[in-house]
Amino acid sequence: MKRKRPTKILYTLLAGMMVVAGVPLAINSWLLISYNRDLLSRELKLQQLQLCRSLASEVGTYMTGLGNQLLGIQRSLEATGKPLLDDSFVQDAENRRLLESLVQESDNTLFLQVVNRDGKGIQAGYPLTDPRLLALLDEAFQRVVGGQYSVISNPHYVEGIDQVVVILSRAVHVGDELVGVLSAVVSLEPVHRLVRETSGRGGNSVFIVDSRGRLFAHAESQLTKANPDLSRMELIRDMKSQTSTTMTYHRPDTGESMIGTVAVVEDVGWGVVAEAKEEYLNFPVRQMISQTLLWTLLAVVLAGGISILFSRQISVPIQRLAETTRSIAAGQWDERVQVKTRNELGMLGENFNLMAEHIEDYIEQLKQALRQNKELFMAAIKTLAAAIDAKDPYTRGHSERVMRYATHIAEQMELSEDEIEMVKLSALLHDVGKIGIEDAILKKPGALTQQEYEVMKQHPEKGANIMGQIPQLKEIIPGMRFHHEQLDGKGYPLGLRGHEIPLSARIIGVADTFDAMTTERPYQRPLTHEFALEKIKGMINVKFDEHVVGALIKAYKEGRIKEKVLV
Repeated sequence: MKRKRPTKILYTLLAGMMVVAGVPLAINSWLLISYNRDLLSRELKLQQLQLCRSLASEVGTYMTGLGNQLLGIQRSLEATGKPLLDDSFVQDAENRRLLESLVQESDNTLFLQVVNRDGKGIQAGYPLTDPRLLALLDEAFQRVVGGQYSVISNPHYVEGIDQVVVILSRAVHVGDELVGVLSAVVSLEPVHRLVRETSGRGGNSVFIVDSRGRLFAHAESQLTKANPDLSRMELIRDMKSQTSTTMTYHRPDTGESMIGTVAVVEDVGWGVVAEAKEEYLNFPVRQMISQTLLWTLLAVVLAGGISILFSRQISVPIQRLAETTRSIAAGQWDERVQVKTRNELGMLGENFNLMAEHIEDYIEQLKQALRQNKELFMAAIKTLAAAIDAKDPYTRGHSERVMRYATHIAEQMELSEDEIEMVKLSALLHDVGKIGIEDAILKKPGALTQQEYEVMKQHPEKGANIMGQIPQLKEIIPGMRFHHEQLDGKGYPLGLRGHEIPLSARIIGVADTFDAMTTERPYQRPLTHEFALEKIKGMINVKFDEHVVGALIKAYKEGRIKEKVLV
């Protein structure tokens, strides 16, 4: 019987590819979304930054204009060439009329005052009755007399005129001598008008804070009057270190995720802030994504429906191949694909099954080698720890017991498997540095002298130096090196405190002390477990971490620590 030629799957795929245009459309759309999402997000943040910078520039221009007006008056006073504010100057009605006319000619100057060093002089404009405003005026006067050439006070809301004002003061000199102080109370209403006009653009809430971080200009007048302190906001704190900042943060009062920008007004140190809800700024991005996904989905559905008519004969074998692939990926290495077609898919199935058999054999070999290597590694580590313990008859088995106690504690604290493994190795090798301690000190039956004790205290550093030569064990070094540190900073070798001590070292320190208390030592009889735990509890927050001690006690009460006291 003549063998039939295998059916070429190429023809079916070509027919399907010509119809199924949705896949490349989906890929292209997704790439465009990824690119445009980042681009649009940066563009929105840039617009927010430009908004702040523009408003900061306008505010700066306004304040500069006020300063220039005051500078012109100052220079006119200095140009008189005679002592300022003598009796004739104060009594001259023309001088008062001139001051009144200067106030009337300026739309934003509410009050002008010229006084000598003794605080005596003439004034014109809005009568000042607000105690806080008078205090600010006096403070500005004192700062100028104290040596500052010019002073700008913090903004202050005046209830009588329902405006926020600021005081500008400048020194008046005749020659090199300070003869008086020129002060003006000016309205910040134009600044508020700019804030009201700008707020709401692009969903942004706009406000201005002074150099202390207190809000003084907002589209909502009640916030302006309240003058809240916003200095604790991360965005406001950063304005002192740079001219502009844009960041994402959470509002402390509402917890909402915000995108905010602050731009600093030069010379006065005020911060122009624009903030908006992150979801609002990201709305165009989400809208673009949803529309793109919708049209892509429609195209894919349409293309998929048509392609089903052409791909029926290959969908079942591919599905079987995919299911088998997933099973193998999940670790079921004995799974094999069942494809009985006579085309390229059948050949692919046979080759896949052959490959799976080879992979299964290879994985099994790797697992066996890994088990052997781990067993060999642990055996070598235990042998090394036992060799160290053997130097002192009183500490035989100490390292393994500390390892078990530390492991129980780590498991009770629900650390990850990797963290538990790290604690286990650190505990097993925590005394490896004793290999570098003289036997005369290590095996001394009586109490150590201070000099001998200082030598003994070197063993954590010696152990760290020894094991530090093995790059693969670098993660266990902190637990070994710092297991004799104490929370109160009186431990060694570095005198670390509290959470400066790595968690693994805190665990090993408790386990080490527990074993030392419950085993025979030259300087003590073994304590019962219960008594040892009570003594350790008494050293919580002095030597030991309360969470670590709590885990040890819980593990003991659950019966996980069953070692008998060695006598």
